Parts: sequence; C-alpha cells; structure tokens
Amino acid sequence: MIKKKILTHLFALMSVSFAGMQSAAVAQPVADTILTNGKIYTLSGDSAWAQAVAINDGKISYVGTAKGADQLRGANTKIVDLKGKMALPGLNDLHVHPVYGFTTTLFECSFSGALDADAVQAVVSQCVKENPDAEWIIGGQWRTDFFLENDIPSPRRWLDRISGGKAIILRDTSFHNHWANSKALALAGFDRHSEEIPGGKIVRDEKGEPNGLLYESAADPVLAKVPDWTDRQYLQAATKSIKAANSFGITGMKAAMGSPAILKALKTLDDRGQLSVHTAVATSIIPMLDKGMNLDEAAFKRLINTHQGKFVRTAYAKVLMDGVPSSSRTAAMLSEYTPAHKGAESNAGMLLYPPDILGNLIGTLDRLGITVKVHAAGDRSVRVTLDAIESARHKNGNSGLRHEVSHAGFIDPEDIPRFAELNAVAEVSPYIWFPSVKVESIQRAVGQRGQQYWPIRTLMEQGAEVVAGSDWPAGALSSMNPWVGMEAMISRRNPWGDYPEDALWPEQGITLQQALQIYTLNGSRGIGLGEETGSIAVGKRADVIVLNQNLFEIPTEEIGNTKVVMTLFGGEVVHQQ
Repeated sequence: MIKKKILTHLFALMSVSFAGMQSAAVAQPVADTILTNGKIYTLSGDSAWAQAVAINDGKISYVGTAKGADQLRGANTKIVDLKGKMALPGLNDLHVHPVYGFTTTLFECSFSGALDADAVQAVVSQCVKENPDAEWIIGGQWRTDFFLENDIPSPRRWLDRISGGKAIILRDTSFHNHWANSKALALAGFDRHSEEIPGGKIVRDEKGEPNGLLYESAADPVLAKVPDWTDRQYLQAATKSIKAANSFGITGMKAAMGSPAILKALKTLDDRGQLSVHTAVATSIIPMLDKGMNLDEAAFKRLINTHQGKFVRTAYAKVLMDGVPSSSRTAAMLSEYTPAHKGAESNAGMLLYPPDILGNLIGTLDRLGITVKVHAAGDRSVRVTLDAIESARHKNGNSGLRHEVSHAGFIDPEDIPRFAELNAVAEVSPYIWFPSVKVESIQRAVGQRGQQYWPIRTLMEQGAEVVAGSDWPAGALSSMNPWVGMEAMISRRNPWGDYPEDALWPEQGITLQQALQIYTLNGSRGIGLGEETGSIAVGKRADVIVLNQNLFEIPTEEIGNTKVVMTLFGGEVVHQQ
C-alpha cells in the first residue's frame, strides 16, 4: 500500500513536470514582426524551407509554417505578407571598398574603363574646365590594355596637353596602376634619375625619363601629394555606401583597404545608429610599418580598438602581396608571363614583400588576434601567403583565425589542399573574371594558364572555405551588385550577355545551393558572425532579404537580374522597393 502511494505520487509529479515542460516549449512571446506566406530559404540544417518567420527584439523567434506563426500574432504585431516571394538570409560581400566607391563617383573625375582615348580626353578636359581653382585632378578608370589599344607614345605628355596647368593622376581599373602628367611627377620629385621604388615600377621612355605610367607602389610618392577628402566627404560617401549595400541585399561586408579616415566615417555612422550593415574593416598595415617592415603593434591596436563599434568590427588587417596578372604583369607567378612586346625582358611579376617579411607580419598579426586578408593574385603569391600562414601556425599554434587569400584565382594544384589543412579561406571575385575584356587582357599576359582561372569547385571539393567579394569599384564595376557575381559563379559566363558563346573553365561551375552558402553562411563566418547571422534560425539576428523572383525557379542567366524587394537588418526594414 505504501509503495502504491509512493508510485502514485511520483507519477503525479512527473505529470506536472511534463505538463510544465510542454507549456514552456509552446509558450512564446507575441511577435514584433511576422513574415508569412513566403518561400523562405533558411540555409539551416533543421529545414531548408519555411513559410514564415517571427521576429522579436531583432532576433528570429520562430521558423516554420504560416499557421504556426499565426499563433504568435498580437494586436501590435506587424504582418508582412510575402505573397509567395522568396526570402533568405542577408548576403555578405567579403571584399569591397564601399567608401572609396563613392568618393570616386562623388568627388573625382570618373569615367568608364570602356572609353577610348578621345572619350577620355573629353572627360578629363571637362573636369579641368569645371574645377578652375583645383591644383589636382584625380580619378579614373582606364582599362589595363588602354595603352595597347591607343597610340599614345608619351602618356605623360598626352595628359599635359589637356591639363590646364593642373597636376593629374588617373588610376586604372585594377586600382593598382596609375597614369600621371608632368606636373604630378614633378611635385613628387620624379625625374630621369629617380630610383625604382621597392614593390613598384616606373615606366620610362627611350631617354630614361618617366613616361607617366606608375605601376603598384611607384605611384605612392605622387599619391602622397594629393590632398585627402574631408571628414564630411568621407561621411557622405560612407552613408551612400550603406544604402547601396542594403539595396542589393547586403547585410554584411568587409571593407578591404581600411584607413583611419574610413574607420572614422564608419564609426560615426555606427555611433549615430545609421550603420545597417555588419562592417568588418581590414585596415591597411602600410602606414604602420617601419623601414625594416616591422609592425608598430601599439599604434595599430590603438587605431583599431578606438574604432571598434556595435556594427563596426576592426580586428582585421589588409596586406598587398603582389599586383595584377594583366598587361602590367605585376602579379607574382610561378612561371613567366608572355612577352609584353617583341624584345621585352622575361618577367614573372613581383612580390611586394619578401617571403620572410610576410611570414613575420602574419605571425605578428595572428598573435595579436587580428585576421589578415592578403591580396595574392598570382600563383606564386598564393603559395608564399600559404607558407606564411603555415609559419604562423607553427609559431603561435592554431589561433582559430581564418586568414584569407584574396583574389586566389591562379593556384597551383599542389597548393589547393593546403587551404583546408591550414584553415585558410579562399576569397574569390566572381564579378570580374568571367569572359570579358579584362579576362582577355589576363589571358594575353599569362598565356594558356588563363584558361584555368578560379578553381572554385576544386577548392570546395578539397575542403576549402570559399567566400566571395566584388572588389567594387575596382574592375570597372558599376556597383557592388552581388547577383551578377552569383550568376557568374554558377554559369562561368558573362552575366551581361557579352561573349555569349564563351565560358571560362565551365567545369569549375558550382550549384546555386553552393553559391548561396558562399554568400551567406561562409560570408558571415568571414566577418566573425557565424553564430549570429548567415542563416534563418531561431536565436539568430533577423538579417533577412526578400527577392522579386525565386532563384530556384528561374534560368541561371536570369539570376543577375534579381532585385531586392526588402532588406531587414536586425528586424528593421532598411530597404524597401
């Protein structure tokens, strides 16, 4: 009898506890916002698709059916009827120059890389006329083969004729090479006796005089003379960049060449509550290096710590390791380029830092807890960068930091497995490598190797983490639009319909599902927010975008035309058509 009473009591307690657990499981607060009646691609392991999402305090509180979400509706709940539209997590651009992108368009003498010499002359002449009090005219972009396609024996003197007595410097589409007139060169102290600058090349005429073309760091003395933009101008450019990013569905990005002025502008927006993109800033280490290429650790940490914010993430650094593999032939390659012209000297590009210096820099930054993005466009540069990451692992142990090899387009097959082995990230630029004028220039420079460019599928098959970046405004891109990059990553074709018969190494095309993961989950990990964003799951931030078309129901060649109907950042609408 006693045992029976004890058992009855225990069953009663268990029933009460179980009922309490059920109550706790189903009791959820009334939602602030519900997105319903949609086709929501979650990228969550629990379920790939859902009909509805509920949001509370900026975070996702429910993912599931429309009927289930309806149970969370309250008198003040905002209901967004998606009407069958596709929604997914916000996208991430892991290599973009958002502030520079708008300083160039707002304040510089800008022109398209498609222009010929006559059209460039007209634009620059107009800029000179419209700025009578300016000492400098700066801008661009001339395409990398501009001087092969136009008969300009002396680029310097050509600019002199239209300069109106002003100093002029114009960058190319890669942002690595510059074109200056005589006054700009003179202000920087250039003459026929000027010595070559480490990491750069002064192109000279038959008399040994600088002809106006400055490759890589050779332009630094001229750029140092150019007046910088004001804080107000940087802030204006930063504001426009955030709005542009949101309009394309971008809720996370990595500014790939940060400076104190850019950090200040972004931190100001953050402090004002106007930064609606998670923004990691990879700050250039160049101003922080002494003559021995040692990093001023205290100064660098002070700079980035001062500008860390709610949505500004600053524990990132940018290192330029080589140039570009087009007509300037400055990317560091394992094999020589094709001759630039008859009688040209053999050339395999240049490393901007000796391998041991790069190893020391990455080792130091890794020890400081700073993730490094290394520009490495050539296969030799990629190898040296991987060697430096490996050296850092030996020195510091596995810090867990996922250093990035940026523009990893040419990779020796032996080096591909090393990405996964070293927990290094391959950052690719699908916006600028499909069949195009730019790629034709690269293929002329590198020869047959140009047919095997950007081995994305192989990288993924061998376990490498891949992220994508636009590199806007480099590459003569008109915007940071991620959808054209996504289309090209899948099709390996020109997303604007140019070169319709051509595909670049189509065997390396990937699936839509893989491309979406690169732009969402992988990208969120690349800015240190993999646990907070990148998928639509309970507990994650409500960084969600709504599209005008279902990517799974259209041909690949229409992905680039995708429009973003709505962007939510932390549950707040920051863009709406």
